[in-house]
Amino acid sequence: MGEIVSTSRALSFQMQCPNCKRGMMIFVGMVVVDQNGQEQYLHACSFCSTQAAYEKRYPTNVLIGETKEVYEQ
Repeated sequence: MGEIVSTSRALSFQMQCPNCKRGMMIFVGMVVVDQNGQEQYLHACSFCSTQAAYEKRYPTNVLIGETKEVYEQ
């Protein structure tokens, strides 16, 4: 078998603070369950400390592959 190497880029998604519009919402390490039984991730603003819960953690990074090459050894 050969080794597979792929080049990728990372996309970073952040949530702007809905209160001050200056800071970014950062996951504080706590998961809460809403009335519908859905998990929500608690975040706090990096500037004004406003708290909000979202369905996913921010910041979120997604890798996107660009090319693949196979090297025989």
